Amino acid sequence: MDSAEERKAPVLQLRGPERLLGTRSVSGPTTEAARFENFMASVRERIDQLAKAELSSKQLGREVLTILRQIIREDSDPTTHDDAVETLFHRLWGEPVMQKLFVDLHNRACAILHTSHNSIPDMERDVVAAELEQIVSWYERRKFSLAMLREQKSADDAIFGLQVFHDRSHAGVDGFEVSCGLGLVGHRNEELWLKVFVRSFGEYVFARDGWEHWIDDTETLVRAVVPVGTSQEELRVSSIVPISPPGQRSIFDTVRCFLPYAALDLPAGRQDVVIEVGLFDSRGRCLLSDSQSELVSIPATEEIIPIPSPQSVGLWPSNVSSGDSISRVKIQRGFRDESREVLTILSNIDLAGHRGEALSLECRFMNLQGELVESGLAAMMEPDGSFLFRSELMIMSDLWRVYERAIEIPLAALSLDAGSHDLLCQLTLVDATRRVLCGTFERFSLEIQPESIAPQAPLHEQDALMESPDPMSDLQIGAFSIEPESRFNGTSVITLGLTLHASEWRSKVCRVVLSIEQDPLTTPSTKLRLRPQRHTLCCGGFQMPARHSISAQFSAHEIASYLLLPPEGVKLLARAQVYTLDDRLIFNRTRPFVLRQQEVSGSSQVAAFAGSAGARIVRLETRPIVGSLTIATDMSVNVRLDDSEACRFSVYHEILDPQGHAVKQHRGQDVDLLPGSVLSLDFTENAFPCRYRNAWFQFHLDLQNSLSPSGKDSLPQPGVYTLKAMLFTEQGKLVHVVHQPLLVRGKNFAESPLAISYDFDKAVVLDVDGVEDSLPLLTDVMSRVKNWVKAFNRSA
Repeated sequence: MDSAEERKAPVLQLRGPERLLGTRSVSGPTTEAARFENFMASVRERIDQLAKAELSSKQLGREVLTILRQIIREDSDPTTHDDAVETLFHRLWGEPVMQKLFVDLHNRACAILHTSHNSIPDMERDVVAAELEQIVSWYERRKFSLAMLREQKSADDAIFGLQVFHDRSHAGVDGFEVSCGLGLVGHRNEELWLKVFVRSFGEYVFARDGWEHWIDDTETLVRAVVPVGTSQEELRVSSIVPISPPGQRSIFDTVRCFLPYAALDLPAGRQDVVIEVGLFDSRGRCLLSDSQSELVSIPATEEIIPIPSPQSVGLWPSNVSSGDSISRVKIQRGFRDESREVLTILSNIDLAGHRGEALSLECRFMNLQGELVESGLAAMMEPDGSFLFRSELMIMSDLWRVYERAIEIPLAALSLDAGSHDLLCQLTLVDATRRVLCGTFERFSLEIQPESIAPQAPLHEQDALMESPDPMSDLQIGAFSIEPESRFNGTSVITLGLTLHASEWRSKVCRVVLSIEQDPLTTPSTKLRLRPQRHTLCCGGFQMPARHSISAQFSAHEIASYLLLPPEGVKLLARAQVYTLDDRLIFNRTRPFVLRQQEVSGSSQVAAFAGSAGARIVRLETRPIVGSLTIATDMSVNVRLDDSEACRFSVYHEILDPQGHAVKQHRGQDVDLLPGSVLSLDFTENAFPCRYRNAWFQFHLDLQNSLSPSGKDSLPQPGVYTLKAMLFTEQGKLVHVVHQPLLVRGKNFAESPLAISYDFDKAVVLDVDGVEDSLPLLTDVMSRVKNWVKAFNRSA
């Protein structure tokens, strides 16, 4: 008789350094299913503890071996490990990929226990826990599949576990999903098809008009007019999944087929139907079948737009033969920054047996008639002009899984007219030989706004300060500057700036829109057109200096990617516009400039913009204080004021020497202190009265840094130093880092950026920030301005 201790409810415990797997027992007779359920619960509990515990590599390896060997003992009992694994996977009809994962994980754990080193790089706790979870999940599914096959009492092919799940959705259309398992013997590498049909009163249900792609036709695509001689049987509504068994004995634990309710040619309302599932060979012979009665509600279909079936486009979300799949596709529309609108496409990806391969995730768009959307971006264009985005995937494990894999596509890359569009987004996974592994599509609606903000304003209007009523009557617009050859954070950028003057800003809020557009007078007739690239910022609504400057930076590389740049460059327009709070245009000015190939370098992503929320640095300029080792820094930060958390942040700034080491800012500075300086900012209270449509406001910060070495009076060594600025949230999360090079010659900085305001119409310098009673520097500034004006006149 069992003792009271043995009859306790089983609880897995980690006992001692060996941490052996605890056994579970229950009082009285128990079924095999209950015993297996107890065993699996103990294994999963152990994996959960393994994922949370702080274990050394040897402890981790010992835990892995304990779990794997316990699974082996459940289904085999030979004398050697190699025989045990072979026996285990033979009894489970296991796939080679899963067996390889099992063996590799076992061997890595053994290697750790039999080496003198305490750690092996590829034995990471999170990775091990994930791989164990994949093995255990497969093992549990397979055991239940084998149990259901035994209930079939068939030594040949069998369908088991047939279920129908209602209220499922695919590409925006409701339907039902049929799920079943397959056990196949002697069909290695054959082309088989699992097909789902529907019967009503004993007769097959046909496809409704407009849904002809949802029929049993695996050879050719159905045309709008059914070919003469087509049998009624070929027109029965169907959903089809291809199957190619990889071995002589193969089990497919779960095969799923989706069929829309609207595709059934039945009267609207409740209907009694029979769902029929059959496995067919390549010659159309039915090898086995099963069926289930269901009650369904057929919708009125007048307003339901048909979607293509997987068999009509040759794409299935899951490849049941290999285990590759794409699932849970979501499409979101948003902004990468305040100027660039993007589509973000999220999907879950599972891959099996592709370790070391380079695969591609491809994205296309089409309308509901199957016509591909054309590209407006040279870098994302097929030879026929259609849009194609390709993302490369390097697969580093036998079973590779990623959740919510995101790809980001500029909205301007889709050549679509203004208005509403019903589209299908197609995602496809292909290997290096262009073989399709799996694919799916998702339906969504996209609204394209007209490109022009102010159609009443002539494109080449030179100066248009329009009549504006109070309270904006005293608003004056100063210099509009263009710097097409700027660099920011190691990236080529085009910098636009606009200066505004007002005697009192607290009662005023205006929107400043800085944009870069193609010149319609010089743009060739081509499909490649640059949609206006815009930055929208607000100013006013709180106390601020009478003179306020707004600056925005555009990635030269990103703009060039929309165009095929000829050697002589492309003529573009920079535009500055100012709107009142009620969206009345009060200022509009354009300036031409030329973007040349040699001006485009660096990353394709402007490092100045980090995410769609929070604060970000958009300008970092230094002004040397003459006769000292101190520099003043002008920093511009964009802040979204409708996010109270984002309005509280800290700025940390420091100087790095040519070797990359931080220069301590103060003599005798404590070793534990940061070498730079920290500035905490809070814009929540000041921002409240000036919020405007979740707007971004630009704030200017004055910072100071010193080159004085700690404990030394000697001058810094000449070379290229770096000004490093970092933004942190109130919780201490790093959200943005910017590096700007500084050239130091002995005591002074040289060739540092200077803020220059220049009036092109009057050809005079309005203001030069950074020059303080230094004639040599002023002479150098004037020389630069003259060269700048000459370059501008040549480009214009």
